[in-house]
Amino acid sequence: MTEEQSELYDGKPILAYLAAKQAKTPREAMQRARNAMAENNLDKALYEYIRAYELDDKHTQALLEIGNIHYLRKNYKTAYLAFQKALSIDEKLVSAHQGTGLILLREKQHEAAQDAFKRL
Repeated sequence: MTEEQSELYDGKPILAYLAAKQAKTPREAMQRARNAMAENNLDKALYEYIRAYELDDKHTQALLEIGNIHYLRKNYKTAYLAFQKALSIDEKLVSAHQGTGLILLREKQHEAAQDAFKRL
């Protein structure tokens, strides 16, 4: 995991995940992440979504899911970072603008939030 991907991870130590067989494709990593979400294992899901992004640095869906997990955990700074990375790849991503707007509202940055929502 590179430093860029590491800044998106905020969960349990990843040694157990590193010891396991790694996903070889973004699609495989995304499926593993969805399975982990179904098991309510957010740490593993987060790791696998980051793995998908590591394998394809243009994978906006992985970044959106990373942002969503961090938002659920109230880790707004990292969620914001993930949404912004997704928007740097595709500025028309509605979900990323929504996530950004919600975080800005929580931070009481109403004008910035309004700007984010206007881009929907």
